[in-house]
Amino acid sequence: MKTLFIDPFSGVAGDMFSAALLGLLSPQKQEEIFSYLPDLNGYQTSLEATMKNGISSFSFKVLDPHKNEFVDNQHVDLHSHDHSHDHSHDHSHDHSHDHSHDHSHDHSHDHSHDHSHDHSHDDSRTPKKIIALIESSPMPEGAKKLAIEAFTHLANAEARIHGKTFDSVHFHEVGAIDAIADICTACAAFYELHVDNCSSTPIAVGSGTMKMAHGILPIPAPATSLLLEGFPIFAGPAKFELTTPTGAALIKTFCSDFSGVFKGSINKVSYGAGKKTFASHANVLKVMLLENDNKQASDLVTVLTSNIDDMSPEILAQVFDKIMQEGALDACLVPIQMKKSRAASQIQVICQVSDTNKFADIILRETTSFGLRIREEKRLILERRIETIESPWGELNIKLGIHKGKVIKASAEFEDMKAIALQQDIALIDVHRKCEALCQNYLDSL
Repeated sequence: MKTLFIDPFSGVAGDMFSAALLGLLSPQKQEEIFSYLPDLNGYQTSLEATMKNGISSFSFKVLDPHKNEFVDNQHVDLHSHDHSHDHSHDHSHDHSHDHSHDHSHDHSHDHSHDHSHDHSHDDSRTPKKIIALIESSPMPEGAKKLAIEAFTHLANAEARIHGKTFDSVHFHEVGAIDAIADICTACAAFYELHVDNCSSTPIAVGSGTMKMAHGILPIPAPATSLLLEGFPIFAGPAKFELTTPTGAALIKTFCSDFSGVFKGSINKVSYGAGKKTFASHANVLKVMLLENDNKQASDLVTVLTSNIDDMSPEILAQVFDKIMQEGALDACLVPIQMKKSRAASQIQVICQVSDTNKFADIILRETTSFGLRIREEKRLILERRIETIESPWGELNIKLGIHKGKVIKASAEFEDMKAIALQQDIALIDVHRKCEALCQNYLDSL
């Protein structure tokens, strides 16, 4: 069991998240991620070693090659387009700049990731364009899915704040580039970690006010507040914006467990540096990669249930299939009788705590249910191991269940038995009986 534990005691921004997660990976894997990021219109990305209040940390930066300076956007700049922007800016840049920018730093990552493309300077980007950009990139499908989810969270929040629809939101070019780089890098790194779950402490958001594009606004920023609805927050150690909308969108995508409870041995620790330096504390995001070798472990899972009496069985079956495909630990449909003697089905889903929101969304969005019950339960898991034994049909894989160091169960996988029955033209029930006997003989031989 591999757990990513996040400690946003000084908040979380997109660049902090990217730097911290990249720091958990090998230099080779970091380079691989940089190589498959989406087209960033010539903007370059780099990971550098830095110090924050005496703590060795990583800093993730995005370089604007047209100005030869690092982008310093904490926010995605939203164009309302209610103003008559005719965008007739005479960008006469021929972009023949020979920027080699080798960014040689402590980790010798020569990130000359110039993503050289036609710098047409589309003055703004819509969520649809950004999602299409992510989908067409060479990122792994799992990383793309995470990045699209995070950007969707961000765009929905911005749309709600500014009274717009999702499709009418426009991000300023520089703000969009910064957010795309942060979100895609963080999601790619998270994907490459292959964690089983993700948990976090409550999030420091900051306090006070801050001058932004739309004037003086309270902290946390309106979009940040929307993104963190339902999540535990606190002011934190500085009267400053500690959590940005991009950082909030990422933590909303990765994590739904904010109990602060964690368990396991520390595999690696990494710190992602924020741009601001405080005298009072280190402005870093701390992440830990934990491993629990005790596979016969008691862990928490979420159980979601909903009673449904007004839905087509064919459609309900399709929703059930989708739930399993999305990675539920288990699911079932239980026939029940509801009020007015109506025949109905209860859908039950067991999932990791971190996936609670995902499966709740599926049930509410794709069934006729108006609500569901959610509870956390402990489960005890036997250690499992695959063993190969001889059978009349050749080698047979059997699954062993181990309790307190002793094998107490053995069984053949159903799909393997089904394949044998088809290949050998034997009744499946006869194959099943023979496999049960072989498994029992194995247990007796121990």
